[in-house]
Amino acid sequence: MKTRKIILLVCLISIIFQSCESEEGNPPVEERISGKWKLNQIKTIGENGANSFQLKDFSESNIVIEFKDFVDVKQSFELHNTGTYDFTFIYENYFVLDNADLPQNNIIEFDSKRYLVEITETNSNRGLKHLNLTSYNAFKTQLLLEEVK
Repeated sequence: MKTRKIILLVCLISIIFQSCESEEGNPPVEERISGKWKLNQIKTIGENGANSFQLKDFSESNIVIEFKDFVDVKQSFELHNTGTYDFTFIYENYFVLDNADLPQNNIIEFDSKRYLVEITETNSNRGLKHLNLTSYNAFKTQLLLEEVK
């Protein structure tokens, strides 16, 4: 009986440690987005029809957006003017608000625009993170950014 209690205690402790490790390994999006990001491309889908898309290359520009206590747009471009903006992070469905049955998304709102946030980390390409901000208005617009180190 004493052996069973010890085994049960060891199992419970290992479950607790595994739970803590997974939370630390995946910080919230607010922390992961913090820093400077360089705009590489703007992809617009459906602007001239449902199946059309337009890709604008900004890789040679120096357009940087910094996320800290506020959003700082360092240089104007077609979607945002230079300036600092308050922002809000929301975790909800992008299309249907306040519906817990639908998949939840990381969303950021600033400068009167709402974006779905996706961060990918690649071990290739110098270990940089990539940030996709996607807005769904009359058509789908994606800002494709790369972390500035």
